[in-house]
Amino acid sequence: MTPRISIYPGTFDPLTFGHIDIIERAARLGNQLIVAVAENSGKQPLFSVDERTEIVVNEVHRINKTNNLPFPVLVKNFSGLLTDFADRQGAHVVIRGLRAVADFEYEFQMASINKRLHGELETVFLMEAEQQHFVASRFVKEVARFGGDAGRWVGPGTGLDDDGVAHKAKIVDQIFALHGTKNSDPVSLLAACGGRELAAISGAVLAARMRSIPVMLDGFISSAAAAALTAGDKLDVLDHCEISHMSAEPGHLRLAVALRKQPVVDLGMRLGEGSGAATATLLVRAAIATHNGMATFAEAGVSTA
Repeated sequence: MTPRISIYPGTFDPLTFGHIDIIERAARLGNQLIVAVAENSGKQPLFSVDERTEIVVNEVHRINKTNNLPFPVLVKNFSGLLTDFADRQGAHVVIRGLRAVADFEYEFQMASINKRLHGELETVFLMEAEQQHFVASRFVKEVARFGGDAGRWVGPGTGLDDDGVAHKAKIVDQIFALHGTKNSDPVSLLAACGGRELAAISGAVLAARMRSIPVMLDGFISSAAAAALTAGDKLDVLDHCEISHMSAEPGHLRLAVALRKQPVVDLGMRLGEGSGAATATLLVRAAIATHNGMATFAEAGVSTA
């Protein structure tokens, strides 16, 4: 029996856990899945199409080997229109992943255009796993090892103008130029970049880890202080921590992605008064109280017949 063919297209620059989640789930839908790596020079990719294809091939090899799939996943690269590639492959289904409502508007437009160009091409949307909602390739590239342009990390705080933000970024660049502490150990990072209050936060987070005490990080600054402990790719050091809220500071989203943390709430706050942690803590306490106090069906006398 000839299988129906589905295509999961993307630049995959780089391949993320969100992409892998979609590949594994789409491969189980019963169709022959082709992961199509787009050349897409308009995006100015970090990796060449050959490098990206090799990365995807290696991961797909693992997926084929470790999953009982109806058909093995294939990998091909292409340039030009997706509809033309789909026609050459005999594909009638395009798989797309959605992280949030914001993704849907763009994807809906693309699906409509593809339908006009190729009347038999249907688009199937898969929601990415909840823990992958904050992961996008563009953020992964920008925060790789917490590097990149300092201007992408600093923000206005509670009221700096553009000149103030630029001055802040310049100071950060000067710190790294002077100390050369990027990708260094936690103590060196704190000594070069942090004040005593940041060192105190890092120490408290580390002490809580040793005592198995959960920590609710407030905003950008406390998250940055805790992030210093992850130097050397030791992200599990913060397994006992949660980020309470997504600050309006532009660098906080990048930091949350780098730490693989999803904030409890996203209310656009940056008051600098610990209000985000206080708000999130109340929600967590309410959730725990509801969970612990909720009667089971048997206790409530609810019939399951």
